[in-house]
Amino acid sequence: MFGYNLTPDELDQNLERLDVLLAEVGRSRSDVKIQVSPRGCYDADMLSRFRDSGVDQVVLPLFARDADDTRRGPATDWICACFGSGEWT
Repeated sequence: MFGYNLTPDELDQNLERLDVLLAEVGRSRSDVKIQVSPRGCYDADMLSRFRDSGVDQVVLPLFARDADDTRRGPATDWICACFGSGEWT
């Protein structure tokens, strides 16, 4: 499942509905991958809430003109601060 432009509260509502639909066909949430892209500005608290809700992958928008802008932009510093530094390729 991929949720686009969601807040953590909206995701939780969608996951409750997903659990019902999965149960109707004899499946559970462990049978699917949950991916989400957040609405608006994101921060460590929002990402933690997604993790705590069972999200497998968060797709973050990085607004840049090209790869070089992404590597040296403020989002890179923020992501490295939250998740550890590493080489961006």
